[in-house]
Amino acid sequence: MNTDAGSTGFILGIGTDLIKIDRIDRLRQRYSQRFLSRIFTAGEIEFCRARLNVSASLAARFAAKEAVRKALSTDGVKGCSWRDIEIIARPDGKPAVKLHNKTAALAAQKEVGSVLISLSHEKELALAFAMAIRRDCKYAGGYRGRNEEPRPNSYKHLWHPRNRFNGKCRSTSGKFAPKYFR
Repeated sequence: MNTDAGSTGFILGIGTDLIKIDRIDRLRQRYSQRFLSRIFTAGEIEFCRARLNVSASLAARFAAKEAVRKALSTDGVKGCSWRDIEIIARPDGKPAVKLHNKTAALAAQKEVGSVLISLSHEKELALAFAMAIRRDCKYAGGYRGRNEEPRPNSYKHLWHPRNRFNGKCRSTSGKFAPKYFR
């Protein structure tokens, strides 16, 4: 296995962050709006305030921003602010990353096509995982909306009557194939 940092794989960087939800809660209580406006965009604040557990949502987004910074290696780069990394909710509810200003320029310079993220929180902790994907990779299309064309990495090519995954279906027409393979 090649572990060379200069390899030509499609993953340019990964980052993860784990944070205690209480830490964000204490910062909210101590600094109120000043803390929120320094770290989060107006859209992120509005989204989190509409959630049942505001502190958990904010903590997950804070962890996501830190994970994205690690994936892009922006730590120590002057001008890359917390607000340059925005965690948005796509129409299907999944989180996505939107980069702004110097962070977007840095990502373009590093040939980052998209940043994939995953968020989770449970009782006391919030976790985020981010992966920076190369621009010319087939996985780096980003979210294109509801009426998008099938991506090159769609699962449609996996459907075949002899595949065990398809169960008892023997039709080549796709008539009995699962809905997402049609």
